[in-house]
Amino acid sequence: MPAPNIKEADPRINGLVARQNGEIFVAVRSNSTELAGVWRLTAGRFQKFASLPAGAGLNGMADDGRFLYIADDLAGRLYRITPQGQGEVWIEDARLAPQGQSAYGFPVYGANGVKVHGGEVYVSNSSTGTLWRISIAQDGTPGALTAFLPTVHFHNIDDFAFDGRGNLYFATVVDHTVERVSPQGEITVLLQRTDGLDMPTAVAFGETEATRSTLFVTSGSFYSPPGTVPHANVLKFETDQRGESILR
Repeated sequence: MPAPNIKEADPRINGLVARQNGEIFVAVRSNSTELAGVWRLTAGRFQKFASLPAGAGLNGMADDGRFLYIADDLAGRLYRITPQGQGEVWIEDARLAPQGQSAYGFPVYGANGVKVHGGEVYVSNSSTGTLWRISIAQDGTPGALTAFLPTVHFHNIDDFAFDGRGNLYFATVVDHTVERVSPQGEITVLLQRTDGLDMPTAVAFGETEATRSTLFVTSGSFYSPPGTVPHANVLKFETDQRGESILR
């Protein structure tokens, strides 16, 4: 990657998508127009795939097999990247924007985690603890933004994953938990701080036959005083369901 002025550019790799053909895409948020956008790794080499606005809060990213969808946690919008590498604002809505005050010193983020499930796009708003669903029309335009989980007890919902039965698994940064919500709305705490979890940010099921029911959780430990919690690491939790593959 080019490095115009790393301190001023402040590049951060957030969203990541892997495809069955071996391609890997990463969302890079940066103050630099040269760096901000989506980069593609093929044959061991990173190349700029799509440009997005410098300073945009690029965060979670998902794939429907053709298009990439990227959350902007500062502006309350989702970008869409075409197969040709053209970036565009796909949907913008105040309900996806950051709201309220910072909790425990953690930044206020709006649209954050993104997944494509059942032909629809799901996006979490970390600041409101809500999850929204957006249908995809035949022409690729977004349908109405509807509440999938309009009000829950979570704070700072970040990333999430689905299993094959429609259960949702959430990482909650400020609550330091991973929780499961059934299609009927039943909530179960699976992991918490006493399990060594501290500020989890992402969850994902394994993609091999041996790990398909294993939930992998990143534990960030961003703001905790040194020595009070384990260092940033990845935890594993064995579920009783097979995860839904996100490889397209």
